[in-house]
Amino acid sequence: MTRSADRFRRRRQTDETGSALAGVVVSLLVLGILVAGAVVAVDSLAGNGTPAGPSHNPATYSAVVACETDYASVQQAESAYQAQVGRYPASVAALAVADPATGTGPWLKQAPSSTRYILVIDPSTGAIGVEDPAGRPVSSCASLG
Repeated sequence: MTRSADRFRRRRQTDETGSALAGVVVSLLVLGILVAGAVVAVDSLAGNGTPAGPSHNPATYSAVVACETDYASVQQAESAYQAQVGRYPASVAALAVADPATGTGPWLKQAPSSTRYILVIDPSTGAIGVEDPAGRPVSSCASLG
């Protein structure tokens, strides 16, 4: 009976050593993933996470993204306006009010406004343009940077 008990104790010690090692490896793996996530989060909070491009200034980058978002919203609202009213709007501001002749609209909750750019519509062609704060046309939102 002593031999059986010794054999059982040895097998148990070997099994526990293997599972303890596996537990340590898994713990280190989880800890490494958490540390990597924290490094990425801290880097983006410091402003180092902005994409590379013509400007590394986070304020300029956010103005370009806001312009592109507003441009897409105006584009969709203008399409709906043209489909319902039968002509292009006279201005971006016209998209934010109901059309009294047809009783349709508004197509935007409010007209986009920014100190970094101005969106304009050519009422004869429906072309949407981007201007700098001085009213000079720029080729696109991306050229604001």
